[in-house]
Amino acid sequence: MRKRGRPVLGAISGFFLGLLIGVDLLIFGVIALDSILLLILPLVGLLIGIAVPLALRKKANRPQETTTPALDSYVPPPPVEPAPPADPAPEPAPPEEPSTSE
Repeated sequence: MRKRGRPVLGAISGFFLGLLIGVDLLIFGVIALDSILLLILPLVGLLIGIAVPLALRKKANRPQETTTPALDSYVPPPPVEPAPPADPAPEPAPPEEPSTSE
């Protein structure tokens, strides 16, 4: 599936995001009700919402570079050698007889 931008959806989403950020700043008392920032934030969100999908569309339309190596340069990996057989368990040493020295 090709990736493509959707500028109309981005514009609507950006507008509402800017509007909600402005309302949040207003509710928390960061900006006043008569501030011009309440008009600028939705417009900035609208412009960013249009610009991002258009940038993604241009990026998706570029030809992709192939990074697959040529078949002539393929060298198969060396064969895996089997593991050496496990050593048999050593035989237990015979018990030593106690020495009696007189």
